[in-house]
Amino acid sequence: MRLRVLASTVMILLFGGCAAASAQEGSEGAEFFVRDVYGVYRDDPPWSIDETQLDAVWSPRMAALIRRSRELTKGEWPYLDADPICNCQDLKNLTVQRVQIFSDRQRPHVARMARVEFINAGEHVTVLLALSGSPIQGWRIDDVVNQEGLPSFAEALVALSAGTTAEWRVR
Repeated sequence: MRLRVLASTVMILLFGGCAAASAQEGSEGAEFFVRDVYGVYRDDPPWSIDETQLDAVWSPRMAALIRRSRELTKGEWPYLDADPICNCQDLKNLTVQRVQIFSDRQRPHVARMARVEFINAGEHVTVLLALSGSPIQGWRIDDVVNQEGLPSFAEALVALSAGTTAEWRVR
């Protein structure tokens, strides 16, 4: 009997450790994805909403919204004040300083959030990304969230698809 209790305790400890490691791997995978996305932001990167980047960077929902908005604007880019990933029009020495992956209780439908802090052209910028996916499926950006009450990138694209205009920019 004691042997069974001991074996059960060992199994619980082992599987408990695996669950903690899996959760950590999930965050690390999300951080790796985000750093990889920003890794191409050098002097002349492909634009994050370019057709060649859509499926690698954006969730299926966001890729569909971007394609629909491009269709509605007759092949032009959707109305943007800046590239949504870097919140910039021009790049100069973009250097990621910190990526923080976390869960947001206010957004339970979002797999993870990523707060990305970087310096571009000497200016400190923080961007908040909503991520979809998982360590097994892979990660994609499902929205760029504004922190000052302005529409998110997805909300602006939905407004454009509905025939209204919503200026989008991260502040």
